[in-house]
Amino acid sequence: MIIPPKSQLSGHRKHDQRSALVDVDGAIPRGTISSFMKHDRFEEILIFLQFNNNLEVETSSDKARKIRPILQAVERTFRWGYRLGKVVSFDEGMMPNRSKFNSMSIFMPDKLSKYGTKFYMTCCADTAYCAGRKDLRDTLGLGPKAVLRKISKALANRDTKRLLVTDSFNSTVSLSLKLLEMGLYHVGTTRTASQFQFTQKKRPKSISRGFYRIARARDHPGLVALSWMDSKLVNMLSTGCSTLPTNVLRTKKNGTCTRVPCPRLVDDYDHGMGGVDIHDQLRLHTTAYRNVSHYAINGYILHRINLERNGEKLPTHAEYLRRLQIQLLALRTIHFETHMNSEDLVSRPVPRQLYTLENTEEYYSSSKQHKRRQYLCKVCSAFSDANTKSFETSYD
Repeated sequence: MIIPPKSQLSGHRKHDQRSALVDVDGAIPRGTISSFMKHDRFEEILIFLQFNNNLEVETSSDKARKIRPILQAVERTFRWGYRLGKVVSFDEGMMPNRSKFNSMSIFMPDKLSKYGTKFYMTCCADTAYCAGRKDLRDTLGLGPKAVLRKISKALANRDTKRLLVTDSFNSTVSLSLKLLEMGLYHVGTTRTASQFQFTQKKRPKSISRGFYRIARARDHPGLVALSWMDSKLVNMLSTGCSTLPTNVLRTKKNGTCTRVPCPRLVDDYDHGMGGVDIHDQLRLHTTAYRNVSHYAINGYILHRINLERNGEKLPTHAEYLRRLQIQLLALRTIHFETHMNSEDLVSRPVPRQLYTLENTEEYYSSSKQHKRRQYLCKVCSAFSDANTKSFETSYD
């Protein structure tokens, strides 16, 4: 179930006059769950619920084999539902779970939810839309290999001219060069040798804040290494990013803000690295009955984009969850037995029209050429077979 942040289950146990409206139109109306089955019965079914065959040998080592088809279906929906922007953020995410029976539970002190299952997430830096996530099944998913596997799935049969932003755990020289061969630019922080200990933990007074040095690889001119002095020393790798001087906003301990000089690639990193963090913040407002609902966050992001494009009023996160919950509870058996076509989703009949491609009238200009803006046709992608490649064209 999807529960809005201000409508918790505890409100339905009250019987005073102030909570009368909450009992009727709250997170879960009174009598909804008990009309189908008891809570203990539901918990017993979840213990033995699975969607895969235990006799398959290739899935015997997969800890999530019972729900693997569900995860694969969700990942396919994420990739088809949205076209990633020009900046893609790759980082680790956490699914909160403190159960002692969770064999994949780890501790990450830097995350909002410190205990739970770790996921690699690929999100759009502008809208925080999640294009896919993958749990830790084996050691092959760590570091740069996980980046290559996830970005290859998220951008399958799509334009690869994008900037990928990673943290220090996933950034290596080999990853930057491999992504450059795939047509992707990369920027990320790097780690220093853990065995080496600096004599000074903080910035020396002799070095001003904002001082930086840039080095370019001799054999690979597109690879740039940066050493930038913020409050601490920051080391970064970049391919395809600008090194022109600019400045970023930093907040001091007393609350005042100051401008710190830096190259352009530092600004690109600060702008793009927040995609997964914003998605984690949105997931804190969604409680999916002891689980975290990624698809509800993606639906909320797409809903806001559609309303903003039509000039309509944007709902809050709680209003969207309440509306979605009411629509889900209104579903009956007849809704699953009928064919969900366009006529079933609207109040008035929709006339059928022939599908034809129309040339777009949008153009973009660069320093070298003037071309039409290209889009990916959703209808052609939905009705094409597995052997057909879906490329972006100037028709939609």
